[in-house]
Amino acid sequence: MSKFIFSGFGDEIAPDLQKQLEVLGSLGIKALEIRRVDKVPIAQHSVESIKKIKKQLDANGAIISAMGSAIGKVSIHDDFEEHLKEFNRIMDYADILETKKIRMFSFIIPEGEDYYKHTDEVLRRLEIMLKLAVKREFILIHENEKPVYGNNAVRCEIIMRNLFCNNFKAAFDPANFVQVGQAPYPEAWELLKKYVVHMHVKDALYTNQKVTVVGEGDGEVKKVLTDLYKSNYEGFLVLEPHIADYAGHIDPSGEGSTFSDGPTGFKAAANALFTMLEEIKKENI
Repeated sequence: MSKFIFSGFGDEIAPDLQKQLEVLGSLGIKALEIRRVDKVPIAQHSVESIKKIKKQLDANGAIISAMGSAIGKVSIHDDFEEHLKEFNRIMDYADILETKKIRMFSFIIPEGEDYYKHTDEVLRRLEIMLKLAVKREFILIHENEKPVYGNNAVRCEIIMRNLFCNNFKAAFDPANFVQVGQAPYPEAWELLKKYVVHMHVKDALYTNQKVTVVGEGDGEVKKVLTDLYKSNYEGFLVLEPHIADYAGHIDPSGEGSTFSDGPTGFKAAANALFTMLEEIKKENI
């Protein structure tokens, strides 16, 4: 059976790192997918700030599941050499924070442009970053995300077929697939599951793209987690609720957030996940 390790994007709880860690700890979660601290993206912190963050993590007995970086979440037309500087900085910070995993993306394709026209350039850029990651023994984890090249299963599979290795693997986000109109299960999952080492836990509705706690959307999260549970998956389930206001997030439905504050929303998302996993265990004894 699988071994699930819980983590979460703490910036959805609060800007303050201590508050993030306190809420995660109250839920029995000791890992953090670090993305923003004090509303500042992790790549924009100074070296001194990153060292202070590391001391705070250690004092709370917390670890980093992955760097929640925005690497690859820039336009395919942006200066790649400049972006590589940020990538190298993220690797430096990951070393300080003692994680070998870096969440990343496959470059934003502007609206109206042909995704496949950019396939070669996307792969070229990703391969350059992969070679740098190999030298420093990092694992790049590609997330399917709405505006990027790899926003559907077919293009994610193109990326993985060309680059999948010990240092390049996939994160699976059911809600993001729903929000581009693709069935996460079985369609996307069956095509990509052999590449997945990182699971993002959130759900969404086809009708208005609104994000929900798991089980209340169309993401078939229970089926995906059941398949993982029956497999030999050993890795993180990363809570990324998107159901309360937080720095950098805009509700895609335009209907406002489901919960009034980050801690309440995050706890609701976590409890929905815990309940779902208990059901899965009982159904598969």
